Amino acid sequence: MSGAPGARVGSCLVKVAKVSEGMAGAGVLCSLSMTIRLLLVFAVSLVLPVRAPAADVPPATVADKKTEPTNPWETLKPGQTADSVRALLGDPVEVRPMASPKGKAEVWVYISEVSRRVDRIDVSTPDVVINVTESDGSVRQRITPGLVRFQDVHYLTEDVCELLLFDDRYVVHKVTRRERKL
Repeated sequence: MSGAPGARVGSCLVKVAKVSEGMAGAGVLCSLSMTIRLLLVFAVSLVLPVRAPAADVPPATVADKKTEPTNPWETLKPGQTADSVRALLGDPVEVRPMASPKGKAEVWVYISEVSRRVDRIDVSTPDVVINVTESDGSVRQRITPGLVRFQDVHYLTEDVCELLLFDDRYVVHKVTRRERKL
């Protein structure tokens, strides 16, 4: 029995029909089998997605894909005033003055929360084995089971952005990702 799976099914149906109903019944079963296969192909064609011809869809270009900055400091441009930086980002968490012979230099620090996670750790105590001497002089071991406990440890992931301002003008920034235990 070689060939397509559908042919195998059809030939099996023909053999069953010959045995049970004679030659007239075989023709009916073969046509019924063919009708079922056609209905199956039609049903599958309804479910499968229809693809448009490639000529109808213009190719995507880099210019079409506009990505929004995920952090507000990505919109900063060198030369922006300290007031415009403060208007965009708000007050910094920390301002660190820097020594500079040519003018006023500062580092403004901003912190942005990225994610939080909780790790569950095992802080169980081990079983304690004690040797107990009985009154008859025999020694037996007594096991005191330890406590099974878990503790949640919370972590916070943050982006720390340090902006360099020189003479109250934005120059450059550096972003560092850190994770700390709460």
